[in-house]
Amino acid sequence: MGDVSRKSVAVKRRKFAREVGSVVLGVLIALLIGEVADWVRWQIRLRDGLQAMSGELSGNRFNFVERRLEQKCIESRLISIGKVLDRARQTGSLPAIGTIGFPAVRPSESTAFEVAKSEGLPLHMDRQRARDLAMLYVQMDAYNSAVSSEQNSWKTLQLLSGSERKVSDDFLIVLLQAWANASREGVVTGVLAQQGDDNFKRFGVTADFGEFHDLAGLAKKVSERQSCQPL
Repeated sequence: MGDVSRKSVAVKRRKFAREVGSVVLGVLIALLIGEVADWVRWQIRLRDGLQAMSGELSGNRFNFVERRLEQKCIESRLISIGKVLDRARQTGSLPAIGTIGFPAVRPSESTAFEVAKSEGLPLHMDRQRARDLAMLYVQMDAYNSAVSSEQNSWKTLQLLSGSERKVSDDFLIVLLQAWANASREGVVTGVLAQQGDDNFKRFGVTADFGEFHDLAGLAKKVSERQSCQPL
């Protein structure tokens, strides 16, 4: 009788162990499936985020390329404006001047990067890749800031346009200050464009030329702009 009882207990224990083992195994499998599913979801989000940032960066590199092509025109235009202002200081008059043009202004994009950061995607990237991406966007921000300051100076320089006229000393001072600022800011913007373009290229970012098709098409359009024509 005692043997039968012990066998019964042993059978119950084995049955219980199997049930517990099945439950534990089921939990482990569920956790593993959950982790795999979570990893797959992050990989999909990472892929989509990187694709969005790739397109965004291609458009941003275009801005650098365009500025590099236009840089000599801007420098030449500022030299011409400086000569006009120098003569105006001597004569007290400005000659008849048409439209002087503007350095090109293109909106840059960072929406995909901001969304990626808000979703924590950089935490799921290779660390060096995340740093490289952040650096490229920081360069774009610095360039945008320089362009914004430069444009304010060029807006003042638009006062040059008009018929031949006498000008006051105060008006000349305003124009000379704007010219000095535009000259300084033009150098900074040009350097940032060159550095940005070189770094974007180094990290494999290709420029999206859009309607201009390629570098030659863009170069042709830039050469036709007002800023590249004689003053």
